[in-house]
Amino acid sequence: MEAARVRDNGGQVFKEKFSIGQHGFIALVTDTEGNMIGLHSMA
Repeated sequence: MEAARVRDNGGQVFKEKFSIGQHGFIALVTDTEGNMIGLHSMA
């Protein structure tokens, strides 16, 4: 999972992968500077 790469590079997973219905899945992560981003996937 891509979220694991976040941890490996000094970031943190704020919320593990979860469903957003027909639009797929997202995980919320923060980078090393505290910026939050979403990682999107269809599977």
